[in-house]
Amino acid sequence: MNVEKPQIDRASSEVNVDQQVRQICQRCETRGKTWNGSDPKCFEEDWENNWNCATLNEFRELFDYWYDEKPPEGIVYRHYDDQNYMLLFIADIDINDNEDEFPSYLYLSWYKRRGATENVYLLFSGQPCRRPTESEMDIILKHYKKLANSA
Repeated sequence: MNVEKPQIDRASSEVNVDQQVRQICQRCETRGKTWNGSDPKCFEEDWENNWNCATLNEFRELFDYWYDEKPPEGIVYRHYDDQNYMLLFIADIDINDNEDEFPSYLYLSWYKRRGATENVYLLFSGQPCRRPTESEMDIILKHYKKLANSA
């Protein structure tokens, strides 16, 4: 039996499978599903019910690296009663082309290590918080991975 691979529109990150349209991030597309059990739910598909999104997993894995030691300057990480909280200072990282928008922090929280990331927000001074784009998260991840690799 010959199975046709889904067509991917990279500009919009949409995958067409049997007339269904599903949005996934580049990392989820590259990784695919590498385990038995429930399918992943990318943040691009469902912010509120994401599960095992490759991009969000990479943020959580970054902080596994610093779990037993002091993280670098600009990172606040707290773990209390299986709840994890992370705040990344990003004011000195150019993450988007919008000259009117200068986010100061990226905030994430998650419970245990079960795959869901409960909250992900860019925090601003004097502006409402908002969800980051895939491109913004990619830039932030690259910056902090570089720090982890140089430690």
